[in-house]
Amino acid sequence: SCDHTAHVQKRSKTSAAKRFGIVSFVYERRRPFHPIRLKELVLRWMPVAVNKEVEDHEMPKDTSTSPIRTVLRSKGFMWISNSHSTAYYWSHAGQHFEIRNEGDWWDAIPSEDWPEDEGPRNSILADFDEKNGDRRQEIVFIGVGMDEAAISAQLDSALLTDEELEKYYELWK
Repeated sequence: SCDHTAHVQKRSKTSAAKRFGIVSFVYERRRPFHPIRLKELVLRWMPVAVNKEVEDHEMPKDTSTSPIRTVLRSKGFMWISNSHSTAYYWSHAGQHFEIRNEGDWWDAIPSEDWPEDEGPRNSILADFDEKNGDRRQEIVFIGVGMDEAAISAQLDSALLTDEELEKYYELWK
């Protein structure tokens, strides 16, 4: 491997990210998704040809205006309101999309079952806030020419409303 300064600088200027305009952003919120609105949003963004879960739903005829079309990959942690203790993992690449159970949020696990070492415990606590523990939306989007505002606005539309959030806290506290 060449470590000559001029060669390193030239290589960095021709990286794939710069040549192809690949950028990223992180969607972060401290409010859970409403499960039905999230499902409807995902189906609008990424319609499927055959899926027994959605056969009764009308499929979108044109997805060319979907802001997700410019996203190459997205992944991260999700919080869904009908599952207070479970963290979900969002994974999307091309036509593949999956939401899967990732285990419990640390906030839902008794602290005596947490790692004993200070380093891992501090790492866990770094993701906490006072009201929600480590529950959050934290999804990284990677793409070309993405409309961050449109993607974020559509995801925001799937979050609980203020009224729904109040009821959520009443139920789970």
